[in-house]
This record gives sequence, C-alpha cells and structure tokens, in this order.
Amino acid sequence: MDEKLAATGPLVTTQWLEDNLESAGLRILDICTRKAYEEGHAPGAVWTEWERQLCATVDGVEMMAPEPDDAARTFGSWDITPETLVVVMDDRAGLLAAALLRTSARGRPGRGA
Repeated sequence: MDEKLAATGPLVTTQWLEDNLESAGLRILDICTRKAYEEGHAPGAVWTEWERQLCATVDGVEMMAPEPDDAARTFGSWDITPETLVVVMDDRAGLLAAALLRTSARGRPGRGA
C-alpha cells in the first residue's frame, strides 16, 4: 500500500481524497442512490448496491453481516484486497457508510469472523 495511504485514520477529508485520487491501493465505493451517483461522483468511484450485494438475511432478519467467504467474494468483485484502503461515500451524512462498515466488518478481507 502507498505509504501516505497507510498513515490515514478512519475518516478522510475531501482535500485528502483529492490529493490521493491517483494513489495505488485506494478504492472509492459510492453508496449513494443511483440517481445521485449519475449526477456526479468522485473520479474513479464505483457505485455499489451494497445492501443487495453485501448484506445477508439471517433467520428472516435483513441487513445482517454476511458470512466471511461471501463478504470476501463481494469485496473481490469490487477490486478490494486486504491491502486496499477503502473510502466509502454516501449521500446521508455518513449514515450508510457507517452501516456498510458495521455490516462488512466481520467479513473484511484479511480479517476473521
């Protein structure tokens, strides 16, 4: 991973993102509505339907954390590896980004259950 990417904390500023857009090892996931994504997004951002692609239904309860192998496959389809720094952008003041983090933490690449 790019040295300057490794030094970042859990939150980044728009200036940091602009300064690091070309960095190897950075992946931007845009989890805004499709309409918002089409109206404009960060360069290189990938739009995802994370609720459909990543969340599991367990005993009839939706939006649960997926099994680690399922999560790893989904992350892989987004070109995310254990070395990738992921920036998640949403259009709900970070609420969806936090939900994605919570839902995916169990199955993060390189992490156990």
